[in-house]
Amino acid sequence: MAFTSAGFPSELVREVFVAAQGKSSIAKLAKQTPIAFSGTDIMTFTFDGEVNIVAEGAAEKVAPQDTVWVNYKGTLLDGTVFDQNDSTQFVANRVIKGWTEGLGLLGEGGEATLYIPAELAYGERGAGADIGPNEALEFKVELLDLNPKKSKK
Repeated sequence: MAFTSAGFPSELVREVFVAAQGKSSIAKLAKQTPIAFSGTDIMTFTFDGEVNIVAEGAAEKVAPQDTVWVNYKGTLLDGTVFDQNDSTQFVANRVIKGWTEGLGLLGEGGEATLYIPAELAYGERGAGADIGPNEALEFKVELLDLNPKKSKK
């Protein structure tokens, strides 16, 4: 299950996520060591992915079989945009695993940044020309609607 890093600065969450992907010499340490802030808050990196929640949205959270309507922007960790879509609909468990896990923390109206490691994205195969093998991904997601009516446009 994805880890929620609410309350931590998004820049810090991103930096530690990048380190945990093996992009720096502290990768193993970042995956296994809790990092303390202000003496009380702890962010632990022994999880599959990161979710920096901007707004949780409604109380009812996305289940894997739910249909969602979202806006999103997908980037590589170097900031390259590989996909962006406003107002698209899909079933939550018919996308990469990192999306399914991350959406499960949101309700209608929720917003988050999903930091998805390669094993929860496209793994060794990559995807098309833009996403290389073993590439970690970052998605900014806004959940517009949960189980929308078919008549909705």
